[in-house]
Amino acid sequence: MSGLRPAHLLALCRSSHPHAAAWVSLAVALCVACGSADDAAGTSPAERERPARLPEPETTASNAGGQGPSAADARGAGAAPAAALLPPPAASLQAVGPYQADVGRDCDGWPRLALTTPADACVGIVTHASHPAIAAAGPRFRPRSMVQDPERDDVFWVLDAGAQRDHAGRVFRLRLPAQPGQEPLLQLVMARLNRPHGSRIGPDRKVYVGEVDGVFRFDPRAVNRALDAPALLATAPSARPLVQVAREPVVAGLATQLRREDRIRYHPMSSFVFTPTWDLVLNRGSSTDRCLESLPAARCEDEADDLAGLVLYRHLGEGRFAATGEMLARGLRNSVALVAHASGTVLQGENGVDFAEADRPHEELNVIRAGAHYGWPYCYDERGRDPSWAHSDFLCDPAQNPGYQPPLLLLPPHGAPLGMAYYDHERFAWLRGSLLIALHGYRATGHRVLVFPADARGLPTGREPSGELVGGWEASDLGPKGAPVELLVARDGAIWLVEDKNGTVLRVGSERYAAPRAPDTRATGEPTEGALDPEFAALQAAVFAPRCGSCHGFFNEPAPAAAAALRREGWLAVEGGRTALERRVSRQHERPMPPAEPLPPAELARVLARLSAR
Repeated sequence: MSGLRPAHLLALCRSSHPHAAAWVSLAVALCVACGSADDAAGTSPAERERPARLPEPETTASNAGGQGPSAADARGAGAAPAAALLPPPAASLQAVGPYQADVGRDCDGWPRLALTTPADACVGIVTHASHPAIAAAGPRFRPRSMVQDPERDDVFWVLDAGAQRDHAGRVFRLRLPAQPGQEPLLQLVMARLNRPHGSRIGPDRKVYVGEVDGVFRFDPRAVNRALDAPALLATAPSARPLVQVAREPVVAGLATQLRREDRIRYHPMSSFVFTPTWDLVLNRGSSTDRCLESLPAARCEDEADDLAGLVLYRHLGEGRFAATGEMLARGLRNSVALVAHASGTVLQGENGVDFAEADRPHEELNVIRAGAHYGWPYCYDERGRDPSWAHSDFLCDPAQNPGYQPPLLLLPPHGAPLGMAYYDHERFAWLRGSLLIALHGYRATGHRVLVFPADARGLPTGREPSGELVGGWEASDLGPKGAPVELLVARDGAIWLVEDKNGTVLRVGSERYAAPRAPDTRATGEPTEGALDPEFAALQAAVFAPRCGSCHGFFNEPAPAAAAALRREGWLAVEGGRTALERRVSRQHERPMPPAEPLPPAELARVLARLSAR
């Protein structure tokens, strides 16, 4: 019994034995008293940050074959879901974008991905960078958000950041096919957007789009009418937008170059959210990671520039907004994940500073209150102080500093929350009222979607998630490591996800098959690049593992696996004549590597020589 986990014990409680519940209570108590098998084995802090999986399903006659029951039938309204007993069967594996998807056993009509979900849910891939319209538009597809058309259930607007440079972003219209199993129609609508990120439907039922220097909107009704014309439907994809779209500025003139010439916005993404009264809350990300550039001053100069916070633009009625924003909150390093509840609660998912340690700092979930300071760069976690700012007059104790607002709860360290949404639909009845958080991070604590049950105000009812909506997203022969950015709950209750690094649009739909079998992946393994390459193995041992392995764990794997992971995760993708890895280690990227200090010249020369020889 030493290897039995509480989740397994809870599953026993579903048996027909009249005393099963009592036995489970006793067994769980023994587990708590004695410690879990994981602790005895020395589980890493990063692994302990992962929540328990949602309970496993019971096996009943109703789900033994054919159609599975609805969530309400299987568990009762509001009950916790059960995780799939086995991964999907290998009925017909086929390359679909970056994934090996099951095109035989679909997920609501879309090719199914081998990811972990609750028993009555599955993940399908809707589109990817190889779609003809996307491929014709340009070299990179990095979707950052999407919205459903305010009037048409079959139309979505996908915001693509494109290549990592200025004016490379795009907007695509995605129209669902008339029949399941067909490819969606994608049409290029806008191009040359300046590092776009956020998108929402506004009070005037227009699509609002965030760029690095502002927010604009466009009328989807006019664009839909134009794009549905037979001539445009028959037009071959190209790099030119199919229509001319009128852009209406909403917020303009956001600074990208700051007071000193060497200060640019390190976190320039214009994520935003509308409150229930249609006020617009906009992210103003920090210009740096920890603001060490301001030392030895007592305060970070981002505060004087009204950065590292949230700005409120009041809605004046009839789609009009105040020309000047009000500083709503400070001390927030990067507010990409924002969500507003119908009660008026606004939550922010904070991306913490990049300490090298795997177990700190935690990311944060913050309740936004007007005038509050949330601690960056002086504080981390609930009351921790960054030692580099020990001299600051900002106190990280709310008892001594009433202006300081500690986080509502802590999220997994380095998890990188980028998207949040509340779920309120009957499709997954057990999920109603819950807060969903997409973690984008590449470390062990990231690349998954967490579920937090919430109360009537939209606040999580516990400090830990109840489980994962989507997990099992490690890199494998079946696909790359997950990189979810934004979440969207569609009007039919399906949950849409976009991945920037993998260039995909995904959909969490309803499971309608039972008792899946594990896929046979023997024929889908990747080539073992580097298996006979002693030069790469030596470079990995001397440079990659000691310099990069603490963040990018695949560098600690055997050389063949590390080489395959480099390719699979996009580090060897060429853009502008240089690989992504070359731009990072040469510090010619806004997020250089290693982040703390550059590689020594001799090591950098070895890496660059290896890359140029490819």
